[in-house]
Amino acid sequence: MLTSYKPDVFDCLEHFFTARDLLEQAPDNMTELGAIIRSHGLQKQVGICLLHKHFDLSNNERLVEEFDGNNAYVKPTAEYGDAIPYMWKVEQNQISGEWVWFPLEFVRVTEAVSAAVERSKAVVNNSNFLNEIAGKLSQLGMTGMFGISILHRDAIKVAEGEILVESTDDAARVLTFSSVPRQNVDRTTLTQTLWQFPNAEGFEVGAMCSHCTHCTHCTH
Repeated sequence: MLTSYKPDVFDCLEHFFTARDLLEQAPDNMTELGAIIRSHGLQKQVGICLLHKHFDLSNNERLVEEFDGNNAYVKPTAEYGDAIPYMWKVEQNQISGEWVWFPLEFVRVTEAVSAAVERSKAVVNNSNFLNEIAGKLSQLGMTGMFGISILHRDAIKVAEGEILVESTDDAARVLTFSSVPRQNVDRTTLTQTLWQFPNAEGFEVGAMCSHCTHCTHCTH
């Protein structure tokens, strides 16, 4: 069911711009995916994420997230012994037919993510949920587009009138998550990358991605 990190799985992710274009063409099936999450009582623990990569990694690197103040930074590193996965992609074993979840991104275990550690346990120990959400993603033909992500960014405070934005510095290979006033962002440049399902009425955007190409500093 859950397995270890496999560089080939990360390597095969679509680059951001390709994933963004595929997302625009895809039908909106978030309501069905959210219904599964809510049926297992996991709406506070896990969301649906857009699978993509911004840059390539070497085989000994992993993407690891760390928190600093009201921001989070995701960087490639070969030192990840103190990190746990928070994002997974599902594939089906062609021999056994079993669903296999591969971790893609990790977060260092600190006080800032202590609540997320418990949320992660609630998700990874729920085989019924993992099987059901995998089956639905497969039925929708979206195992290559969407995965699951633990809701772990409580340390970033998003005030009223702000949104959580992921910006990318390709040259430095750094992803930055920060809360940004809505009026400071051109929403036409943003792509939804995380969906949460807090209630029965539908879903809400958990994070958006603004891609900065070959810049040394990104301000949004």
